Amino acid sequence: MTRTIREKVISARTSATTGTSKVLQALLVGGHALDEFEELIAYLDVNTALVGTTPTMDIYLQRAVTDTPDEDTDADWEDFYAFPQAVAATMEKTVHLPLQRTGSDDVAGAGGDREMATLTADTLKPGHWGDRIRVVEKMGGTVTTSAVYDLTLTGTLRKEE
Repeated sequence: MTRTIREKVISARTSATTGTSKVLQALLVGGHALDEFEELIAYLDVNTALVGTTPTMDIYLQRAVTDTPDEDTDADWEDFYAFPQAVAATMEKTVHLPLQRTGSDDVAGAGGDREMATLTADTLKPGHWGDRIRVVEKMGGTVTTSAVYDLTLTGTLRKEE
């Protein structure tokens, strides 16, 4: 059985022009539950650039912080990774999300402070992603032409014991 599973979880999404949008709640990658993976790689491809007056797009990966998270209830989620901010250019970014069963509160951003679509760009907060990942997009500036992007998740399944 192959241990590497890859799925484009967001394909050719046209971004919003204003505000914050909940884009996706991922529970599976290639038919496997997210908590079956020992690591994930997230690949963001913004293949059509934003146009406007200082347009920006922030994409956040969020994990659930309650036992029964509601996709539409922000209080049930926190940021654990923020992609670099997309501006009036195309961009590609790959981030490795290792399985982190333990973390140190001595690491910047590792403490108990919850962040909601405010985590500093290109920052990975320690800790496991859990059984689901929510993707949130936050637009800024004046956007006259939306971005178009894809998000692919690649995971390595845990070894069977």
